Amino acid sequence: MRHAPLEVKYEIRQDVRNLVDAHQWMTFDQAELLILHMIDKNWPQKRYNTFEPLCNIGFGILQRETEKQLQERIQIAEAWFSIYGWPI
Repeated sequence: MRHAPLEVKYEIRQDVRNLVDAHQWMTFDQAELLILHMIDKNWPQKRYNTFEPLCNIGFGILQRETEKQLQERIQIAEAWFSIYGWPI
């Protein structure tokens, strides 16, 4: 990951389950990818104490978006991690 430590991957299991419950078509790998992308984008905000509120807002948005919007986000997240060398 570009900003966030890789250990974060093990702390988001319940969030991944909640996202898959909200979107039955989504796989666990896709949900994990979306959440890790959101965390990695917001990680630099940790020094301003806005990381957790931004992630909570982002997670709420992920739960409400349509399948088409989420498919676009998945493509963006795949590109984000492939550019920075993190294997999906």
